[in-house]
Amino acid sequence: MSIEILSRLLLLPPSRIDTGSFNDWKMIEEKIATPLPDDYKHFIEAYGSGYIGNQIIIWNPFSSIPNINFVPLGANKLTDLRKVRVKYKREFNEVYPPYRIFPELGGVLPFGDTVSGDTFFWETIGHPNNWTVLFQENRHDYYEKHSYSLSDFLIRLIKKELPQSILYDEGINKWDFTPIESNDTA
Repeated sequence: MSIEILSRLLLLPPSRIDTGSFNDWKMIEEKIATPLPDDYKHFIEAYGSGYIGNQIIIWNPFSSIPNINFVPLGANKLTDLRKVRVKYKREFNEVYPPYRIFPELGGVLPFGDTVSGDTFFWETIGHPNNWTVLFQENRHDYYEKHSYSLSDFLIRLIKKELPQSILYDEGINKWDFTPIESNDTA
């Protein structure tokens, strides 16, 4: 299982914050009207809320901190993408972003970001366990497509096995997981 391999590279925190339960996941999935990848659920259950390498945050639907909570952040990001799409169509007669937007079939669904404002998405094609990772760099209209689950993506990122990634330029010197508590600033 990928989360087991990941936990050897990215050590589990001594205590986990905001991990949720089976019934909690059911409520979240009902709220957003889609099942989520098991890999993501295992990540949240194993790690909770926190920073990866002091740069990456995987949004947690159980966090009491609004700016790392998957549900409101995802909804806000999707609203912003729709506004950008309308603007690009009106001003440039172009389709941007170059992907469908969730809840459209196969649309992108955001699930994390970096402290620089870059965004991680799933491309929601097929069964949630088959969704792949997209990374959108904040300063450019650039998307990286990685045909991996969340854990497999993180494993390859940490081991520097991705063919290319702007994330290698983020200045992550140490791959660790730092929990974020509600009294911390995220």
